Amino acid sequence: MIAAGVNDAARCVSGCTETFSLLGEGDYLMGGAKHNNHGLKTVFSKETRFPSMPVAGPNRRFAAMPGYLGGRFDVCGNKWYVSSHVDTQNGLPRSILTMMLNDRDTGAPLALMSANLLSAARTGGVRAPPPKHLANKDSKRVSIGGAGRSTRAASFRS
Repeated sequence: MIAAGVNDAARCVSGCTETFSLLGEGDYLMGGAKHNNHGLKTVFSKETRFPSMPVAGPNRRFAAMPGYLGGRFDVCGNKWYVSSHVDTQNGLPRSILTMMLNDRDTGAPLALMSANLLSAARTGGVRAPPPKHLANKDSKRVSIGGAGRSTRAASFRS
């Protein structure tokens, strides 16, 4: 990820802009019957009769986010999103993310990586294209509101 430019804000914005173009053309698939679901989530019950099964709690999420992106990327992948209220109590990030990329024909794994840095870069990178394309031509500044890591990831000039 580092070699691919995840720490280079301008490259992240460029990649997000290219991805938005592919989404606009329909050159993508996500999960679900209509190929547009933003993740398949495991929802825990408030109670369980199994002592080791987790129960519903604040910020407890497990989600698989499969997809295909066309264009020059032409790749399938899955982001595994996990968060739990106990993460930060144990010195971990609020969310723990993993990304798997696969060859679209064979399914062979191309990359398996921790995706917290990747997700932060994407979160910041998706905020730059809309103002760039929708703002008045004489605009000189843009303000991006958000909380926590999203704001820090978006704090760059493009």
